[in-house]
Amino acid sequence: MGYKKSNLILIVIHSRFEFTNANCTTVDRKFGECDYIFLKSANLVLMKRFNGYKPFLYNITINACKFFANTKSSPVVKFFYESVMTFSNMNHSCPYNSHSRFEFTNADCTTLDRKFGECDYIYLKSVNRTYKYLSAKFKLYQLPRFNGYKPFLYNITINACKFFANTKSNPVVKFFYESVMTFSNMNHSCPYNHDIIVDKLPVDFINYRLTKVLPFPEGDYLCEAHWFRSGSRFAVVRIYGTLS
Repeated sequence: MGYKKSNLILIVIHSRFEFTNANCTTVDRKFGECDYIFLKSANLVLMKRFNGYKPFLYNITINACKFFANTKSSPVVKFFYESVMTFSNMNHSCPYNSHSRFEFTNADCTTLDRKFGECDYIYLKSVNRTYKYLSAKFKLYQLPRFNGYKPFLYNITINACKFFANTKSNPVVKFFYESVMTFSNMNHSCPYNHDIIVDKLPVDFINYRLTKVLPFPEGDYLCEAHWFRSGSRFAVVRIYGTLS
């Protein structure tokens, strides 16, 4: 009895997903806008074969906040969500307010009593996209003999020397004071017998204070400080910023 020879053909199919394009279209700029989206090619360090890629395109509508609170509520969406969450900050429940950011917009200092002192400089500088800072210097011509610095912050009047001696005495002023003291020589108790300097106060530090330490609502802000000595106003400092 003879056997008929036959050829066995083995077909191996390799399927691999590749990015081909990506885009983001802003529809409501009042709510937010696309900052960037791009693809970048890098060397592959690990490849693995899979048998049976079966991608499907779905038309699913979900409430995103409810899904973030319980990702098991939609297995299909959960699959795609887990594909990006490790490399994204979209990995927590609502609210999503991480895109609020404080930016310096302007700063000025007006000298009102040149016998007492004057503004030497105050300016903003942008080193690059992520590093911006404020620097300022007020030159004192008459050294203070008595306690008398009285800054006005959010319509608050304090005795500056008493505050410097006990910064816990006013929590509101303490918040703003701690926002600049690390970058200033205005970090000790009275007397002040030297020029007052703020050097390279980075906007990222202010942004952290206004969004993480004590979150402020979005909007345009002006911090205006009127400085007095013996009942006479000698300087006005204005810091402008926006939180968006």
